[in-house]
Amino acid sequence: MKSSIVLRRFAAFGGFLLLILVSGQSGLAAGPREVTDEEMKAMRQQIEKEAQKLGQELEKKEYDSDFAKQVSVEYRLDAFKIDQLLARRIDIDYSTSGMVTATYEAESEYDDLLNKYYQKLLKKLSDEDKAVLKQAQKNWLQFRDSEHELNSLLTEDEYSGGGTIQQTIGSDCDLELTKARVRGLVDYLLRFAE
Repeated sequence: MKSSIVLRRFAAFGGFLLLILVSGQSGLAAGPREVTDEEMKAMRQQIEKEAQKLGQELEKKEYDSDFAKQVSVEYRLDAFKIDQLLARRIDIDYSTSGMVTATYEAESEYDDLLNKYYQKLLKKLSDEDKAVLKQAQKNWLQFRDSEHELNSLLTEDEYSGGGTIQQTIGSDCDLELTKARVRGLVDYLLRFAE
């Protein structure tokens, strides 16, 4: 029974682990190490260049409206930058601590996006309808905090069987929760006609 639970959690975490295995191949022989400030700066600069190219490709696609194009391209680039930085950091520091730290920092960046797209959506609503979004967001924040608490509880040895992988599974679950809310807010924005 415990092994099936571990396998399900491992499968749910599989995308993150696959990212680690694929991206970490070049650095495995040397072992994980902390990412330096200079490396972070260089990674961000390289990602910015790649994002510009991606932006040009995305601009060529067809969209339902100019507004949909603007929101879609902006969101895709925002998410691309965060996801790429996470993958590259893990490529260098694939220790448990390194992966957890990088994942929680990516979640923090997605939280910034959550606030960005929440504000954009809020501006689109009439004054009397803003209260509905505000209440929905307040409810979601309570849900998120409860989910974080449950997620943390379920990573404890008593429930998970232990192991350092529980920390990485927990951080990934928290990240995915925030990413999903950002995608949801973007989807709401895309429902607006120009």
